[in-house]
Amino acid sequence: MAYTYETVPLIEKDRMRGAPYSLTVANLPDDQLDFLIDAATSLLENECDRHFMARDYTGWRDGSGMQYLTLPEWPLNSVSRVSIGTEDALSIINNNATASEAYAEVNRAQTLLRLTLLDGTDSAAGTIDVALGAGISIATIATTVTGLGFGWSGDSISDWGDRRSTTLRPTGRRECFESLCYFQVPDDGSADYIVDYDYGQLFLGSGYIFGRGARNVYVAYNAGYDTAPAVLQHICAELVQMTYHKGGKDLAMKTERLGDYSYTLGGSTIIDPYVLSSADMQKRLAPFKNNLL
Repeated sequence: MAYTYETVPLIEKDRMRGAPYSLTVANLPDDQLDFLIDAATSLLENECDRHFMARDYTGWRDGSGMQYLTLPEWPLNSVSRVSIGTEDALSIINNNATASEAYAEVNRAQTLLRLTLLDGTDSAAGTIDVALGAGISIATIATTVTGLGFGWSGDSISDWGDRRSTTLRPTGRRECFESLCYFQVPDDGSADYIVDYDYGQLFLGSGYIFGRGARNVYVAYNAGYDTAPAVLQHICAELVQMTYHKGGKDLAMKTERLGDYSYTLGGSTIIDPYVLSSADMQKRLAPFKNNLL
């Protein structure tokens, strides 16, 4: 499951300015402090391979072939939908007499349907993107495809036309020149399941499994902390503090010597990612890391 979200900071800048961190307005403008907090948060999320703060997620997961399914974000706050299996909902074909190949795909972010026609006439060949959206039905997408001309034709299947187009399952490129290709939505049948909120796992009843497959389980849920644990807030604040104090130095300079005293800077990055590799830091971050295989 892939996500693109704005960074939600682990710690508020007002707390950074208060005890025990005590960064003052005179020392650092708001926009710079926001930037450093966001950068530290992103670094920690990359290290732990997860998002920390609560938000909604929807998307497709690979069936595990087991009774349980582990989600990549936790703790779970609520689970609104679990659907196992798919149904054909949209068909596309291209019958352009001057072309030799035609393809269609739903992108990974589920934001567009990309249509590609090769070797057609000048006005017909090339790529066309049809936008998907929560307010755009599958039937509307089918009508839009047909309205493009150039041999394109779309059709919504059975009773799925009123579904949101953003529920279409992401695919690789599917060939649709002179033959129908199909795109799927989650099956109507939602599974009965038990939720392990702390560890982000779903469990089916005895005798049922999440059938093994590629992107064949659709889930909608909310996960993450409403308030970041104190340990994460403290680590984030440490990174901001380190960067703030380093900012007064010449970041291009590696080593400085004053008489018998010398020190070496770690590098010129805004926040040095190597600071997370220490044994102490890895131990502190261990409970928050995503160990999903």
